[in-house]
Amino acid sequence: MPKPSTIEKFRDHLFDDADTLVLTDQERDQLMRYRAIFTLKLEKPHITNREVAEFLKNSFGITSIAQAYRDISTTEMMLGKIRSSEKQWIRYLVVEKLKDALALAEEKGKLKEMIMAADKLAKYTRLDQEEQDPIPWEEIIPAPVEYLNDPKILGLPEPREGARAFVEKIKRKYIDLPETEYEEVKVRDGK
Repeated sequence: MPKPSTIEKFRDHLFDDADTLVLTDQERDQLMRYRAIFTLKLEKPHITNREVAEFLKNSFGITSIAQAYRDISTTEMMLGKIRSSEKQWIRYLVVEKLKDALALAEEKGKLKEMIMAADKLAKYTRLDQEEQDPIPWEEIIPAPVEYLNDPKILGLPEPREGARAFVEKIKRKYIDLPETEYEEVKVRDGK
């Protein structure tokens, strides 16, 4: 995976004129691959990463399939998940196909198929469900927290006799150290 500074460099200048950028030959090749991946995924949102990797191998002469997948991953990291546009494309495609099925059934006068297509379209677009009210996050007040050290609250048995006294003894020994007097030392030059 490229260094973050390299990723930022490519992200900031991904669509700038490649001739005006100061890039090494290797960086210029990378930039062209990233552009090709982004453009390909926008033009064909349904394309799989395997098909993109094959495209990179054939178009750019990449010999390593791992490099192709690294380029795909880097492109998605730079420009956000392109996969969301693929989902939107599939949603659009399904809705359009259902509309076509509805129109075709209506054209042929087939009432049963028309109802089925309309039902599927309504379910897919969630028209059959009530819209939920947004959660009023600003009105939610967290419960006050009260810290206790009593094991009975958790349903645990009472500590053995002498346990609390032992804990207090340890606290006095290690935590409650007696105050000691100290004398400030004056440092002489070089000594």
